[in-house]
Amino acid sequence: MKEIQRVEYFLEPGYIYVTSTPTIIQTVLGISVAVCIFDSRLCCAGINHYVYARIVSPEKATVRYGNVAIPTLLKVMIEAGSRIQDMEHRSLEVHILRMTLRGILVRRI
Repeated sequence: MKEIQRVEYFLEPGYIYVTSTPTIIQTVLGISVAVCIFDSRLCCAGINHYVYARIVSPEKATVRYGNVAIPTLLKVMIEAGSRIQDMEHRSLEVHILRMTLRGILVRRI
């Protein structure tokens, strides 16, 4: 029987992570937000972790801002072959988050 290699990744604020490898993704949310997307057709998942809701200034725009992080996560997922109709999402605040390709486990803090 073939053993499945599992990856663990800790997601810092202001980053995006997309994978099709079985991965445990962990992050800690205080005042920040994480959006998780799962594509059941491709069996891939992505998550962003942003701190601020929006930025108006294009020259200061990074994925630390929700109005940049969410479209960027969607773009990366689409570039990996996902289709919008195959994506499921969850937005999380004030939780400790563990996301795997099998589902999202959340523990309220």
